[in-house]
Amino acid sequence: MKKFLKLTWKSLLTISLFYAILSIFVIVMVDRNAVQIDMNRVLGRAQQMAREMVANPNLTLDSSAKKLSANANTEATGIIAKGSAYASELSADNITITIPIIENGKTTSYLAVTDTRSSVSFTNISIIMLSMILWMFSLYGVVRRALNQAQYTKNTVAKIRNIERSPLTQSYLITKNDDPITTALNHLGDNIQLRILSNQETKENLYEFIEFFQFPIFVYDGKGAFH
Repeated sequence: MKKFLKLTWKSLLTISLFYAILSIFVIVMVDRNAVQIDMNRVLGRAQQMAREMVANPNLTLDSSAKKLSANANTEATGIIAKGSAYASELSADNITITIPIIENGKTTSYLAVTDTRSSVSFTNISIIMLSMILWMFSLYGVVRRALNQAQYTKNTVAKIRNIERSPLTQSYLITKNDDPITTALNHLGDNIQLRILSNQETKENLYEFIEFFQFPIFVYDGKGAFH
């Protein structure tokens, strides 16, 4: 039983770690995908606004957009100056995309567009709940299999001990639910009973045959040993 409990605890720990790692991996992938979708959305909006600004220099920007001069010295403009097509900045709730406004092959200014990030809280909570449900079902299956295996081993050992203890008086019951090992043990018990009873009957017949004669009878085996 201790061995089964040890194996069960190892299985439970393995399953728990598996579902924990799987949940974290899925949540990270969902968050990364949501961030990428938001970045593409804000980047597309910023590029559209930049084209409108080039076509109409007097275009009025809304509160989510900000125009920076060509000489602006920020982290975003520094990233673009190093050759990046745009710069992104993430916060807990917002995402900001900064792109250069190019006229006649020269950067004349920068445009920074800020928008809210998509919420993935519901998706993450759903993933965690689904993972916990699957985890609970897996734990239930592992515990149930362990208990069934422990009971099966206990019953098998009991059958073997019954055969050893009392091969003649022990009854062997075969039901339709018995597994192959139980059936084989029952057949083994039956064969032991038949052989013991057959040997006893043979000995009794031999003794009756010997007592029939009025003179001594000596019995030797194949090697000449006297019995």
